Amino acid sequence: MPEMTPHIGLKKPIATETADISVINDNMDMIDSALGDLSTVPTTAKDAAGAIAELHSEIEAIDVNIPDATLTTKGKVQLSSATNSTAEDRAATPKAVKTTMDAAVAAQTTANAAQAKSNAALPASSYTAADILAKLKTVDGVGSGLDADLLAGRNSLQYAHAGTVNAAQLNNSVFPAGLYVTNEALSLGLPWLWAHIINLKHASQDGYNAQIATPLDVTSGDMYVRYSVGTAWTTWKRIWTDNALRVNAGQLEFYDGGTWKPVANNGISVASNTVQFEDATERTTTNSTGILVCKYAPKASGEIVVSAEVRTLDGVSNQTTFLHAMSAYRRQGASSVSGEIGNLSSLGAASPDWRTPLGTNMSSRTILDETIGSWTTSTYAAISRSIVVFEGVPVYLALSRSNTGGGQAFMRNLKISYDIVR
Repeated sequence: MPEMTPHIGLKKPIATETADISVINDNMDMIDSALGDLSTVPTTAKDAAGAIAELHSEIEAIDVNIPDATLTTKGKVQLSSATNSTAEDRAATPKAVKTTMDAAVAAQTTANAAQAKSNAALPASSYTAADILAKLKTVDGVGSGLDADLLAGRNSLQYAHAGTVNAAQLNNSVFPAGLYVTNEALSLGLPWLWAHIINLKHASQDGYNAQIATPLDVTSGDMYVRYSVGTAWTTWKRIWTDNALRVNAGQLEFYDGGTWKPVANNGISVASNTVQFEDATERTTTNSTGILVCKYAPKASGEIVVSAEVRTLDGVSNQTTFLHAMSAYRRQGASSVSGEIGNLSSLGAASPDWRTPLGTNMSSRTILDETIGSWTTSTYAAISRSIVVFEGVPVYLALSRSNTGGGQAFMRNLKISYDIVR
């Protein structure tokens, strides 16, 4: 049985069949019927090429209407490079995608930095005020801008300060402890008018107190302390500081308000040209037994150099001016030793002591055997001599004239020179 073509049913004999003219005629009739009359085809070219051209023309004339795409319907979509649009019918371009990606990367970098800062911070949930204060105290508030030692802006000493008080309050043996200022320090027995007072009180307030006082002008460095036992206060005792005591080259020294003086081991006085005392006053006398012109207390035993300028009265001949030294010390058993000055006891009632005023007449000159020097003309001349002295034994100098010829003795520019050797 022959096979049939799929479109118009033409007969296709198989290999085992023999096709006759009737089969061919049937197929031809089918083709003719299927194609019809070509004269009805609307084209001038009645061939395949013409048919194709005619088909394209017809297709172009067709109005194809494709709808816009929605979230639920397929369709055409418009492109957009906007990165801030909320439209749902646009498609993002690569440019829009890149702009958005760059912004996302920058935001991630910022977020990472913020996270690192947050990780380094002290979260409130983990650190209380007590924890933070404890940490500040370990460095005394350094770097915090705060002072962990302050209480509402004040330190503990400011809370104890109670202001200005009077002497009567400070003399009260149960007066409250604290820091005070008074302008009645003199009434308390202190050497200043104004003073800072620290009052230390026994816990039981039974009168066992201590007070420390400093001057309002603290540059002097003075400090005093006193105590109360019951209701009675002791006298103020000075607290010695390096403003009054010092060790200089291994020697303890005391400051008397003007100079530093050795406390002990004063060393040895040796003759030198270093002037330690001088008096330029011109003194004169007509007394042949002399007048007192100088009182000097040696600072150490040893040598001193006494010098002065002396002259006589003009026009008087055979006159000599003398400067003598005398002291209460003479070595036991000695009579007159050169350089060792005399024994004042032989002067009797006229013996000078530290109370004797300068200018006092001496009634005897017999023991003034240590002559510093003498001069016989009316022109001033310098005299000088080294003598032996003893620490703690005053030396007295007397000016006199010779007991012959009358006249007058003059002296000026008296000097005592020495160095201390330790």
